[in-house]
Amino acid sequence: MPTRRQIATSIFSVYRRQQARVGYVLPANIVAAFSERSGWSVDETETAINYGCAEGWFEFAPHLFLTLTNDGFAEMQRGELGRAASLAP
Repeated sequence: MPTRRQIATSIFSVYRRQQARVGYVLPANIVAAFSERSGWSVDETETAINYGCAEGWFEFAPHLFLTLTNDGFAEMQRGELGRAASLAP
């Protein structure tokens, strides 16, 4: 079972696919669809989003949108660098 941190950082992959920058907003239905495809429960997803908000990675926006923050963008970039380093020969 993934941790709330693992799920929260996985949400970055949705932002990456959109080539998101700071301030980019995702509709809740996109996050919900990603969560469902990943096999996470609604409670797991909500806990992870709240964790990401507490870490300063996301902010809630009106009309059920999730905004990528400066800290979230930086964390997303760190994750990309770590992934690239692990793939290097």
